Amino acid sequence: MIFTTTELIMITMMSIVSIAIVASHLVFTNTPSEMKQRIKSWWIMQGVLFIAISYDYRVFIGILSLGILISIKELFNVHKKGDPENKKIANKGTLAIFFLLLLLLTNLTSLGASERYEFAGLILFLLLNTQLSDVLQYCFGKTFGKHKLCPSISPNKTIEGALGGIISVMALSYFAGPEFLGIDPKDSMILSLILSVLGIVGDLLVSKYKRYNKIKDMGDIIPGHGGVLDRIDSLLISSMAFTVFLL
Repeated sequence: MIFTTTELIMITMMSIVSIAIVASHLVFTNTPSEMKQRIKSWWIMQGVLFIAISYDYRVFIGILSLGILISIKELFNVHKKGDPENKKIANKGTLAIFFLLLLLLTNLTSLGASERYEFAGLILFLLLNTQLSDVLQYCFGKTFGKHKLCPSISPNKTIEGALGGIISVMALSYFAGPEFLGIDPKDSMILSLILSVLGIVGDLLVSKYKRYNKIKDMGDIIPGHGGVLDRIDSLLISSMAFTVFLL
């Protein structure tokens, strides 16, 4: 087993916090079925990734590679069916996202080859500040959101949701950074802020691409989320910053 006892405790803490946020959302909103489907899919995906990371980094890279291949397929399917009026801009978007997907695979593969850090700790810290942050932003936004973050690009994103998610993972990163990366808690919180913000930027980039092509989701393979690319968009830019930080 790759994880130490301390790391397992940290994972448990993350799970408890996320479950508490989800529970509060289900209590205070009128759309529990939609939220339950989204969260159920999220936990299944994280469970698969957890098992992969625990077993061997090459298993994780293999699953990631499959996910990126599906994302590329989704990308070009949307490109073929795209709105003719925005074809030129959409073409540039297709190339940019395709390039970022390849970089994502390259970045995480290079992290797996690193001998300075434990791969499990690296990936968990990255997922904490992108995937978990994304879910918490969604929950906070649905529960407390009143002010739109970028209504023309992503109408469902709110300032309250973004702040709630970012602050939550920054607090967790204060403890996770020293354990997973061996860095100072304050530096860990700064890195957390950067990764979370870049995760939002990656999300908005894909959302803008979808708006140009007049679609809601990149696919429908994941219930409650859409396509694989809809799920990993927060990693597109944040993974590059994370890799640069660790060099």
